[in-house]
Amino acid sequence: MGVLLRVLGLQALVAVIERASPRAGAVAAFLTVLVANLAPLYAVATGTWLAGDVLIAFWLENIAVYFWLVFQALTATRLYDKPGAVSFRSGSEVTPVTGEAARWIAVVGLTGMLGFASVLHGMFAISLAMTTGTRGTLASFLVLFAVVWSSHGVATILPWIGGGRRHDPDATAVGADSKRRLAVLHVSLIATFAFLQLTGGMKSLNAAVDLGFGDFFHGGPLPQAPTMSLVPAVVLIGTKLFVDVLGLLDPRPSGSVSARRAEADSTA
Repeated sequence: MGVLLRVLGLQALVAVIERASPRAGAVAAFLTVLVANLAPLYAVATGTWLAGDVLIAFWLENIAVYFWLVFQALTATRLYDKPGAVSFRSGSEVTPVTGEAARWIAVVGLTGMLGFASVLHGMFAISLAMTTGTRGTLASFLVLFAVVWSSHGVATILPWIGGGRRHDPDATAVGADSKRRLAVLHVSLIATFAFLQLTGGMKSLNAAVDLGFGDFFHGGPLPQAPTMSLVPAVVLIGTKLFVDVLGLLDPRPSGSVSARRAEADSTA
C-alpha cells in the first residue's frame, strides 16, 4: 500500500512539472504510468497485495476520477457555448441545447451514468475481491481513496483552473479518460470472472506454476502469491497499462490551452 500511495503522490508532482515544462511533464507522465502500473503487479507477485486489492483499488480510483470529471463539467466556462455540444432528444426530434441548461443536462447525465457504472462495477469488484482475497482493511482502503482523490484533485485543478483549460470551447476536453477507465474495469471484471470459472479444473496447473516459479525466483514455493490471484491482477494491470500508454500518445484535444503551450514550448 505504501508504494502505491507514493506513486499517487508522484502523479500530483507530474501536474506541477507539466505546468513548468510540458516537454518534461510528458516524460514524467510516461515514467509515472509505468511505475503506477508495475508497482501493484510487484505487490501482487510478492504477496503484499492479492488480486482483490488491485480490483478494489482501481475501482476506488475510478470513483475519484469520475468525481473530478463531474467537477470539470460543472466548472467549464465555454464548453456549452458551442452549438450541438449537448443535445436533448424528445422522441425522434433532437434539439441542441446551449448555455446553463446544457451545463446542467451534461452534469446530471454524467453523474447518473458514472454513478450507475460505479455502483455496478463496485458490486462486481467487491464480490470478486471476496473470492480472490484481499490483504487490505476497510481503514486502509479509506486512506487509499482519500489519497487517490487528493492526488487526482491536484492533477485536475492545476491544469484545469490554473492552466485555463476550463475556458477551452472544445467539447472533447472533458471525458476522454472516463471512457478508457470504464472499458478497462469492465473488461477486467469480465475476464476475472471468466478466469475464476475455470479455476476448478486448473488447480493442478496452479500448483505447478506456483512451485516452478517459486523455485526459480525464491528457491521455494510462493504460497503468498498464488497464480489464482496473480493472473486476474495481470489482466487488469496489463489492460490498464495498454490504455494508459494510448492516452499518453494523445492526452489532450488539439485545441486545448495546454496543447498550445506544448506546441509553443517545442518550437521555442
